[in-house]
Order: sequence, then structure tokens, then C-alpha cells
Amino acid sequence: MNTSSNDDEVKDLAIQNLLLTEFSDNLTSEIYKEKPATILMEEDNGDLVSLEFLNNQMQMTSKIDITRTFSNTFYVDNPFILEGDYFLYSTNSLSYLPYKHRQHLSNCIHNVPGGINYFDEVMQNKKVMQIFSNVIDGDVKIGPKGYRYHTNKFAELLNMENVSTGIKSFAIIKLLLEKGFLKDSEFLILDEPEIHLHPEWQLRYAELIVLLSIHYPVRIVITSHSPYFVEAIELYSKKHKIDDQVRYYKTEMESFDGLSKIVDVTGQIEKLYEDMAIPFRKLAELREELDES
Repeated sequence: MNTSSNDDEVKDLAIQNLLLTEFSDNLTSEIYKEKPATILMEEDNGDLVSLEFLNNQMQMTSKIDITRTFSNTFYVDNPFILEGDYFLYSTNSLSYLPYKHRQHLSNCIHNVPGGINYFDEVMQNKKVMQIFSNVIDGDVKIGPKGYRYHTNKFAELLNMENVSTGIKSFAIIKLLLEKGFLKDSEFLILDEPEIHLHPEWQLRYAELIVLLSIHYPVRIVITSHSPYFVEAIELYSKKHKIDDQVRYYKTEMESFDGLSKIVDVTGQIEKLYEDMAIPFRKLAELREELDES
């Protein structure tokens, strides 16, 4: 109680434990064990985060000079958090459990009571509503045992375990909107959202993301391996006239040390499609080979 929460040692320990938990005790390379790792971030206002690690331990040379308060970030990589097991885990979890992004998202979706319905007040855009109505012809309702899916096609509520993963993907975004989280969030991170989506639904999901970025101040970060999805983001960004606010990146392997780097290819998006086209070329070659035989 006599130690300030701003004490460097307390702050460093909190950051290290959070990162160790989030990255499953792999903060530094398992291949280059003796090579230090660095996380360096500079804010627009000049605030600096410089974290240095060696053998999974944060070094004393690390610096965290942040003057602003941080808002929520949501990392969505698992549509199944709407199912009953996650509901029971969230409602029974204790505050001292270590932070992980899935637990954070699950706790927010399952536990926070609805207040002012910002979805009704702010998200009156008919295009967004149309996307939801085209994909989710019903609604997601919370009950004593978790979420249930309600649709006019069936008299009874459906368990979320029996609902397609595609609907779950849209429902998570809808719930974050309805509960007012995205209006106060800094980042929404979507990790390969196309995995559980039909190609046609990939297009609808992409337009939904573009429209969210227009109506909410949240920054949206997406990883994807789908040419359908990337092109949909590109074209819907142009359609809604925000293409100048979208940036594209790809990973490239460094030939001299075998490590990867992230390269900004905005304005050269064809470089993304070149990588994604490799499987199609291989299938074309296989088809030619079979035709010749």
C-alpha cells in the first residue's frame, strides 16, 4: 500500500506478466534464444513505449512514457465464444485470472448489461442494417445459460452451438455495437475473419467493416489470406470513398537471416494478390497435367 502504482517496478511487472500470458510464455524467439527482442511504439503526441526482452524477461532498459489513458481494444479470432461453455466460464471467472484477449471479449459480451442503446441511436445507417438483416434473419438473445438465436423460421430459440459459425461472426460485431463498446474502443482486431465465412458472406462482412470505420472512430486491423476478402475491402473502401484511409501490408521473408518483416504495400496492392494467386496457379498446373495425361 505504500508503493505508488506508477512505480517503475510495479509497471514493468504488470506489463511483463500481461504479455507473457497473452503470448503463452513466448516473448522471445525459440530459435534465437540469446537474441534480444524489442517492441518500439511512438504515439502521435510523442509518448514512447520501448520494451526490451531477453530470454522472456523484460530488461531494466525498458521505458514506458505514456501520458494518455487507454481505451478498449477488442481482438476477435474465435466465433465460438458465443457458445454456452464460454458463457459459464465468463460468468464464473474471477478478477484475478490472467488477462487474455478471448477472456476480455467473452466477459464483455456475456456480462456487461446493456445501457444506452447506441446501436439504435447512432447506427441508423440503412446499409449497415441491411447487411445484418441479409445475413442474420433473427436476433441473438441472452438467457440464464448463455446466448440463444431467435428467428421467425423456428418457434423455439436455438442453442448457439447449433448456429453456423458465419452467423456467430456477424453476431459478435452486432453485440459489440449494441452494448456500446465500439464507440469507446481504440482498436478492433479481426484475425482471419474469412475462415468461417462463405465467399459471398466474406463480401458482406467486408462492407460491414468498411461502414463501421466510417461511423465509428475505432481503428480496424485485419489479417487475411483470402483474395475475395482483401479485394472486397479494397472495392468497398473505394465505393464508400474512404480508400485514402486504408493501408495494406504484407509479410516478406528476409533472405539473409530467415526472419520476416512487415512491408507497407499501399498503392501496390497487387503484391498481395501475387502471393494469394500461387494456390490458383498450382491448381491450374495440376489441371493441365491431368488433361495431358
